[in-house]
Amino acid sequence: MTVHDVIVVGAGAGGSAAASLLARQGVNVLLLDKSAPPRDTVRCDGLMPQGVYWLDRLGCAPEVLAEARGCIKACDLYLDGDHLLTGRFPDDTAYPDFALLVLRRRFNEILQAHATGSGARFEGGTMVRGLAWDGGGVRVFADAGGKAVEHRARIVIGADGPSSAVSRAIGNNLKDGVLGLSVRTTYAGVRCEAGIRVYFNRDLFPSYGWMFIDEHQNACVGVGCAVDPRFPPADNLGPALRQFVDTDLKATLEGARRIGPFSGGIAPHFRPEAMVADGVVLIGDAACQADPLNRGGIHTAIESAFYAADACRLALDAGDFSRARLARYEALWSAHSEDDWRASEIFMSLAKNPGLKDLALFLLQQIGTLGEADPRFGDFASGVFSGVISQSSWLNAQALYQAAPKDRATWATLLRENSRSRSSAAAGAVNLAAKAAAAAVRSGAGLARKPVASLGWALEVLTKTITLADRRFSTPRASSLET
Repeated sequence: MTVHDVIVVGAGAGGSAAASLLARQGVNVLLLDKSAPPRDTVRCDGLMPQGVYWLDRLGCAPEVLAEARGCIKACDLYLDGDHLLTGRFPDDTAYPDFALLVLRRRFNEILQAHATGSGARFEGGTMVRGLAWDGGGVRVFADAGGKAVEHRARIVIGADGPSSAVSRAIGNNLKDGVLGLSVRTTYAGVRCEAGIRVYFNRDLFPSYGWMFIDEHQNACVGVGCAVDPRFPPADNLGPALRQFVDTDLKATLEGARRIGPFSGGIAPHFRPEAMVADGVVLIGDAACQADPLNRGGIHTAIESAFYAADACRLALDAGDFSRARLARYEALWSAHSEDDWRASEIFMSLAKNPGLKDLALFLLQQIGTLGEADPRFGDFASGVFSGVISQSSWLNAQALYQAAPKDRATWATLLRENSRSRSSAAAGAVNLAAKAAAAAVRSGAGLARKPVASLGWALEVLTKTITLADRRFSTPRASSLET
């Protein structure tokens, strides 16, 4: 039986990227996926600026750009049906200042073709069931065409998503923490400009909605929320999506028709017990690396593929496939990405508590008002939410000071917007203080209704904050890990 250098399980964004990076260096790579191409449906997904950056590093950005169904420079934020803020992608970061809307099926095809074009061998219709270890490396057990098959490799990269068989094989519990749930569908004939819109609604909180409208007047529409055993979902998300469509999107979708089914998604947002084991590394959703704040998983998967390919190449060169050798992958990911991931995790932990609804929406309203009055601050807020700007910036006093509006007129606008007549700054200051106090009182009452859950939640947020603070002082710089 052939012993492959690397078997990559899962031909999504991360798996195909890892296969490409290794195969082009002469590594014998077998890429397995449970589906045969083409995968997915008519759905159009948003590819954030970080995704465009990593695709450029991978070498297939031109093909994706050619297939783009929208180039988006800004995102619109809505609260209770009203437009709150237009935030641009900043133009002074390492990433491009635009996002792309791409048909997911074509995106998957491009990345998979890039992998096979680089020399990886692809086998579709292969469902991996488990792993075993022996002196010859890692044995991969799968079902293909109704038959049991076995493959062998020196290293296995698990890129098989949130229900990862590879992750389970190395001992991880896939329901150990917070889960991001979503349900979405697709509409055609949407009569509005291409763009990305995010919606918060008092009746749906802590769920939120989104709409990606492409240049062909198709729109991916969905709702999502974060849940865990302490805060289970109040209802399944199907009715929430229907309510979102019937309220916030009623005018926008007038005359449009639904062309896709309701489809659900799940993304784990917690650190697994292990990201590496002897002969195994996990990337992307299999390693729970999707952004907890904006739920973005494509760019995080491709980025982790670069770190995994680096660690696997060095392990193959050394002939050492132990956990200790492959731990370089985890160290690279941690040095480059973990601070932002943990900062996002704190915000998600705050947002998932329905008791904080009034305070959270009050703060969102004020941030949106300031951002609309001061585009520089609006771009900062949009950049942090999208991850283009370091998400730990919200916890950095110096970064907040630099981004905060300095113009008195901006703060006067905030005060006037909070006055009943929208004309008096003095009255607005009084009303703003009253609104803040009322939101705090209502949120306090909401927390008090579930004291045990709220105490556990407060300890969770505190623990995560301390963990992040400790990392900021103790983790080595990314540059110290470069080859």
